[in-house]
Amino acid sequence: MIICDMDGTLLCSNHTISFKSKEILKKLKEMGKIIVIATGRSVNSAMKYLSDEFVDYLLANNGAIWYSLREQKIVKKSLLNTKDCMDILKNYKDCFLSIYVMDFVEEYYVMNVEDALDIISQNQNIVCLSIHCLPGYQCASVATQLMKEYPNLYIELMQDSFSEEQWVKVYSKENDKGSNIIKLKEYLSYRGEDIICFGDGLNDVEMLKCANIGVAMGNALQEVKNVANEITTSNDEDGIYKFLEQYYFD
Repeated sequence: MIICDMDGTLLCSNHTISFKSKEILKKLKEMGKIIVIATGRSVNSAMKYLSDEFVDYLLANNGAIWYSLREQKIVKKSLLNTKDCMDILKNYKDCFLSIYVMDFVEEYYVMNVEDALDIISQNQNIVCLSIHCLPGYQCASVATQLMKEYPNLYIELMQDSFSEEQWVKVYSKENDKGSNIIKLKEYLSYRGEDIICFGDGLNDVEMLKCANIGVAMGNALQEVKNVANEITTSNDEDGIYKFLEQYYFD
């Protein structure tokens, strides 16, 4: 099983997937390897770049949504409790600059809490809140406080390798990428030993920890490199292709 993050990992900086990366994933899929994309993106956002030629499953919104590319349908979803969403937005409204409200297919970007509350009140399929804090508020501190106040939720501090910007993500319980990969293995009754994960950002740390081989991209944050078994070249230097070519075919 081969699991790839998208932004900063499978996607190049110009938001494309290189020909070499697509071809080697396609080749390995044809050999019987299960190819999984694990991303914080929504289903619609991620599927702009993917096809069932080289991907079997998409774990969108960190794995809150499982989408089968072969079946072209959602096979699992973990929804947020509406009351929890509203409580967080109301209690921390003075901290928030902007909010992405994500349901199981779309993302809604708003610049104020009132608009976010309005979306949530009319949508019972919310899977994630992605929150940017106002200047003067440390996202890390807000995330830590939310963890204490909402132990029934999964609160995550997020940062990509290509930016110093941080934000807070809110999911239902046990919706980190690592937990969802373990659950996907059980769902598929997967008994293979080679579980290879590629990542670059903070939400990839748990995923790399649960892999037999956790591979950090050359451009990855140091926190990701610290937990990796291997480090490949960057997302703009065909890091996924180079590692898989050497691992399976050299």
